[in-house]
Amino acid sequence: MNWTSSAQYRRLGSRLPADPAVRVPTRPQEATVTVAGLSGPWLPGQARLVSTTGVHPLVDEVSGTLLCERVAPGLRYGLHWTAPDLRGRPLGSAQIELHPAGDTRSLGGVPPAVIDLATVAVHGLRPSFEAALLLEQYLRQHYRLAAGEHLPTGHGWPQIVHFLDGGGGPGGSGSIGGTSEQFATAYVVLARSLGIPARLVVGFGQPSRPEPDGSYAVRNGDALAWPEVAVAGVGWVPLDPRGTTRGPGNAAAGSALAAATLQARQQLPPPEQIGPQRLPASRPPGPRPLGSAGQWPVVLGASALAGLLGWLLGIPLVKATRHRMRRRRSGRAGVLAAWLEARDRLRDHGVAVGRGMTVRDVGHAARPLRPSRPAVHALHRLAGLVDASLWSGEAVGPAAADDAWQSAGTVRRDLARRSVVARVSGALSTRSLRAPR
Repeated sequence: MNWTSSAQYRRLGSRLPADPAVRVPTRPQEATVTVAGLSGPWLPGQARLVSTTGVHPLVDEVSGTLLCERVAPGLRYGLHWTAPDLRGRPLGSAQIELHPAGDTRSLGGVPPAVIDLATVAVHGLRPSFEAALLLEQYLRQHYRLAAGEHLPTGHGWPQIVHFLDGGGGPGGSGSIGGTSEQFATAYVVLARSLGIPARLVVGFGQPSRPEPDGSYAVRNGDALAWPEVAVAGVGWVPLDPRGTTRGPGNAAAGSALAAATLQARQQLPPPEQIGPQRLPASRPPGPRPLGSAGQWPVVLGASALAGLLGWLLGIPLVKATRHRMRRRRSGRAGVLAAWLEARDRLRDHGVAVGRGMTVRDVGHAARPLRPSRPAVHALHRLAGLVDASLWSGEAVGPAAADDAWQSAGTVRRDLARRSVVARVSGALSTRSLRAPR
């Protein structure tokens, strides 16, 4: 496992659009940042960023990360962002966002022990924000934050499995602590293995005490990693599986989002009271599940029969639906729809049609089918109508579309005179369901 940044930077401009994932009321926030010993090129930013003053950086819209070419001590700039206003809105019962912005791709081959631990941590609940809080609670209760001079490093599978195995979870000794990086990584891999959209964020925690002038001095030692979970209508919500008093920088004490998250933690019901979301048992009691040794022939036979019936009924149904949709068009679109209908019927009967072929080219390619004289005249008539519709510049009335559909009908009736085998083969052919090459 290798964690990489999914940031995509562009010029900030004057103002960023509102985060479309946030559908609850928001409140404007601002802060002034003064650079002391920071050499760059990264600048402290803020999630849900709206604008900056005093600096013109590149920005990753999803995370609010800032990138600036020139960073020097004494640089002073302003940050302006919006924060979800969740006053009076319970966060604990919120649903997770199924398709959030940001990188939440699959982790690939997750070790089975990690999946088992995740299921134990949430008591078999389905993906939800309550399950996300249960997972956070589990890590807080069963694992400890590493302290001292010799801190563990790394966030790959060997380090994360070693941390989870050596913690206080099932079978763990409780002797191994982890850094914020390992807590956050462990949370994200456990959450994603459960289907909970989570991401890992790196930033700074707010110092516990302000300076005498009321400002906060953020130093290298305040660097943190934390997980965030995507909540429907709210966006990314920071969590802290370490259980410390110093949370992520964008969940500072006193913010409405941090207060709502704290209230959701305090009001989290016992797992047995979240029963309706519980996952089904992996091996339910009763008859043997489908797929056991004695039932494979039945399963395979039923699957083959269902596939055959779906093919025999589905393809003609799709073509009939396509015909009805085309027949509703009028004017120039109606003429072109009639031509497409005639072309696709010829394709289903084996006529090789290329992407750039005209109506006359298709008529020439259809000669091996030995079309009748009326069908040949119908294709010539259809060619003239298509040319007039596309290139004459004159308005195309209902009469032209009706004439085109009559020509297409002549081609269809001519194909219906072919042998039974040819007609059945054409009806079940999938050639016209694919774009011409």
